[in-house]
Amino acid sequence: MLNIFANNAFSEVRLTAAVNELPFVPGRIGSMGLFQEDGIDTTTVAIENIKGTLRLVQTSPRGGVGVLHTPDRRGFRNLSTVHIQVNDHIQADQVQNVREFGQEQRLETVQAKINQHFTEIFRNIDATIEHLYLGALKGQLLDADGSLIYNLFTEFGVTAAADVDFVLGTSTTNIKSLCNTVVRGIADKLGAAPMGGVYALCGDTFYDKISTHAEVREAYLRAQEGLYVREGAAVYDRFQYGGIVFENYRGSVNGTPFIAADECRFFPIGVPGLFRNWYAPADYMSTVNTIGLPRYAKVIPDRDDKGAETQSQSNPLPICTIPAVLRRGYTSN
Repeated sequence: MLNIFANNAFSEVRLTAAVNELPFVPGRIGSMGLFQEDGIDTTTVAIENIKGTLRLVQTSPRGGVGVLHTPDRRGFRNLSTVHIQVNDHIQADQVQNVREFGQEQRLETVQAKINQHFTEIFRNIDATIEHLYLGALKGQLLDADGSLIYNLFTEFGVTAAADVDFVLGTSTTNIKSLCNTVVRGIADKLGAAPMGGVYALCGDTFYDKISTHAEVREAYLRAQEGLYVREGAAVYDRFQYGGIVFENYRGSVNGTPFIAADECRFFPIGVPGLFRNWYAPADYMSTVNTIGLPRYAKVIPDRDDKGAETQSQSNPLPICTIPAVLRRGYTSN
């Protein structure tokens, strides 16, 4: 192997730069561009929460004493980024006697093997980040085993809005009225913040029922005709009704859907700074106090020169900064 893993091509800097050039499409939410992403040079994010309220001011006589102002309450939350790391090992024999077509140098062969290795691993890491994105849209970030990482409602000291039952199995349900309830409720929680609209990511059963409901079906068919004209055979089936864009979300891992079949998740779009994602630096001496990157890759040669350990990691923290705007819909029949 000629101590090939000591070559500069496999340095941490070169590998990290290479993996960050890979297409970063962890799923539908990642491709929507909802989250503003930034690197930070720490592992925690301090978030200031101002619970602004509007009050009616009691009138007072001219020349008299006015009403005493009560300042908005401020609160701080320190949230730590999530550490996602995958370790693996590449043996020298995995690239022995293998030559890439049209290439003569063993270095290029090993480099192709390493690149393929990291590409496969980062598919899983990207899917994990998509799962965290969805958690931020639900208000609860969950780990791979289903355990709770952060409850954003608790962290920000707000109460989650009541779930909305669309009763889609009943043909006389007033869907438009329920949509209005959702849109107005979200707008109220946003206050003065501008909103570009409301989006709903739907599980399969919920989407099938709402798109075929007697009240909605005509709007759905018109939307599909326009969608086909604009995008051809669209990957993501969606339509707009009652001020909400409904989309059939298809994310899942090992057959388990990220959104339950009979529910949907509502959230506003076009709100500056509403959804944020911070990346902390990797836990290496070389990255201490540097600005975090979305992905890191490292190769550590074995002492006996028979292979190398590989480390792949990301350190994200995706959140919704106003979790009170998040809402769940479902259908009871």
